[in-house]
Amino acid sequence: MNDAIEKTPLVCIGFPTWEGDYQKSTVLLMSELSRDRQVLYVEYPRTWKDWLGGLLGKKPVPWRRMLGWQPRVWASKQAHGGEVQVMVLPPVIPTHWIKSHRWYARVNAWQARWLGRSIRKQMRRLGIDKAQGINAFNPFYGLGLRKRIPVTDWTYYCYDEMSAAHWCRKHG
Repeated sequence: MNDAIEKTPLVCIGFPTWEGDYQKSTVLLMSELSRDRQVLYVEYPRTWKDWLGGLLGKKPVPWRRMLGWQPRVWASKQAHGGEVQVMVLPPVIPTHWIKSHRWYARVNAWQARWLGRSIRKQMRRLGIDKAQGINAFNPFYGLGLRKRIPVTDWTYYCYDEMSAAHWCRKHG
């Protein structure tokens, strides 16, 4: 493989969160790829409902990072010596309940523009001017972010049947 391609930073728009109580293929893949390149892993964009649940102690979410009261990006040191920069996005409006596909698409497009600005800001802060992009099963914002962040090419990493999940049956 071309050395320049192998050393190009990666920006992964992930669906799973980085931390959790089970192994996730996306997390393991990004960990492995961090051996020889810079990796920015952008976690699932949690909603304002998630934020409220975290604030009230009902679910473990990094609500301070979501609001920017703590740094949105933190370094996850890997056992092999690599490091993954993990980004927590600001909270978004939940959209899976919207019945109209037109309004669903509009709200998600608006949120993708807003999230794209946040990701570009963190990329600049990390010294990433261009990267390879990976959409790791993020059906909501992965497509919308394609034009919003500076990447040379995109890879879609799909590992589950989307239509089987109740939260994305309408628009998945």
